[in-house]
Amino acid sequence: MANITFKSYDQGQGVLFPQSIDSMIAEESPVWLINQIVNELDLSGIDFGYKGGGCSGYHPRMLLKVLF
Repeated sequence: MANITFKSYDQGQGVLFPQSIDSMIAEESPVWLINQIVNELDLSGIDFGYKGGGCSGYHPRMLLKVLF
């Protein structure tokens, strides 16, 4: 079985400037609710179909947040 590797996913990472993305989003924005919901989802069923190999894939949580 191939070793599954995802691209690094650190939501608190800085951007090109010293400010983080989190500080640029208002506290009352609905994205925080989506963030919380996706972080609490059990995504263990998603990994079973990923065969690995090639370039590392994006983290499933990040992709779900982008879709929502």
